[in-house]
Order: sequence, then structure tokens, then C-alpha cells
Amino acid sequence: MGCANRFGCRQRPHGSFQERDIHSMNTYRLFLVAFFILCLASGADQKTASAEDWRSADHSKFDASRVIHISPSVVHVRQRVILSEEALSKLRKDRAHDYSNYSHTINMKRINCRKRTIGAAGSTDYDTRGGVIQSFDEKTKLNNIQMLPVVRCSDGDAFIQAVCEYVKKVPAKKLKREGSRPFQPHSCSP
Repeated sequence: MGCANRFGCRQRPHGSFQERDIHSMNTYRLFLVAFFILCLASGADQKTASAEDWRSADHSKFDASRVIHISPSVVHVRQRVILSEEALSKLRKDRAHDYSNYSHTINMKRINCRKRTIGAAGSTDYDTRGGVIQSFDEKTKLNNIQMLPVVRCSDGDAFIQAVCEYVKKVPAKKLKREGSRPFQPHSCSP
């Protein structure tokens, strides 16, 4: 009895179907392992680069690692505050959201260091597990945030002073400073 194909009864041009399947599975596994290692390596770099750096600013803190320069004198910054018991009791009575496990609030603020004004871009309340209790974002475009002057020597003034002094010490890379006056700190002592 003769063989029906021209390669002989036992030979095939690229090996048997089983051998090809095993080879492709090994290649696939190798690809997945390489992809997984690459993801771990890139994730470690991102975690290091985006680590939070909370700096004290009177009765609150700001994240120095995420200060965003909008212009030479205007920055966007995250503020961390803890609401007072009075404010929390009002929120708990409102019962629109569960504030029983409240932890902290992150406010997004825009600060103009030259004009000494501040505006709110959004706010998020977190519970002790890191979950969001309530959040709001200003529905206006970022260019239309209402900027308000702060009272000299108030909590808002101390916050602006801390952020602007930090920005003055650590300027943005190659940020043009044409046409703006530098930040001038002041003392609240009598």
C-alpha cells in the first residue's frame, strides 16, 4: 500500500497539526509573560511619578506633585480638607448621601498668585474606604471659573500664600514669565 501524498506517509511540510498548536501556544504564553512584565514595569514607574506630595497650608493641605501651571501666575491645585463637625452634622441631617464614614474632601482650586484670587473647579467627598460619597464639577469651562479675591490673613489667604510660595520655589519647566509680576508674600503679623 502506497502513500497518498508526495511527502511520504509520515512527513508533512510544517510538522503535524499538534506540533504547530503546541508551538503557537508556547509563543502565545511567551507573549503574555512578556506583556505582563512590561505592564508591571510601566505601572511601577507611573506609581512613582504620580505619588501624592501633600504640603501643609494652614488648616488644609495641597498636593505639590499635581500643581498644574495654566499661565505664569495661575495654577490649578488639589486641596485636601476635613470638614468640621458642624458641616458634617448638616450633611448627615440632609440624608441625601451617607456621611457616616466620612474621611476627607479633595477640592480642585484655581489660584492666581499675582491677583491673589481663588476659584473652585470641583469637589469630591471620600469615605474611610476611599469611596466617593459625593462629587461635583463646575459645569463651566475651565477658562470661565469664577475667581474671587480672598480676605487678607484668612484661611484662604494662607492657602494661596503656601501654594504660591511653593510655585515660586519650584517653577514649571521653561514656563514663559513675560508680562507677569512675581509673587510677593506678605506677613499677617500686626
